[in-house]
Amino acid sequence: MIMKQRINLSGLPFTDLANDFEKVIENVFGDLKQSDTDWAPRANVLETEGNYSVELELPGINPEDVAVELTDGVLEVSGTKSVTADVDGIQVLKSERRHGSFRRTFKFSIPLNADGIAAEFKHCILTVVLPKAETVLPKKIQIKVAD
Repeated sequence: MIMKQRINLSGLPFTDLANDFEKVIENVFGDLKQSDTDWAPRANVLETEGNYSVELELPGINPEDVAVELTDGVLEVSGTKSVTADVDGIQVLKSERRHGSFRRTFKFSIPLNADGIAAEFKHCILTVVLPKAETVLPKKIQIKVAD
């Protein structure tokens, strides 16, 4: 007879490290958990000197079914992917495609220019460009030559 024993790992050093690492990732990239949604689209977060860009894969989703909001430095993208319905006597026997509601959040720790945010939906990719606020951009100072 094989006996299974559950080992309590709480309090071990690497457990605290793993929890700390998860908190750091969440602070940088937002909540990656799918807590109250059916699925979560894959995303890339990119940075240039003047902007952040968030790209989300949204195949099979109408742009009208997607909402983009920025509140207190947190970008939220949410929406719904509809289920393929039975039409004209065609019955879906198996469906492996993801469907239902989704919500992704991305937290930005530096000020953003909310008036300059733009979103574009092209080839099933939603791209949200978030310009950094002028106060955080590097300022080039011109040097005058004395006579």
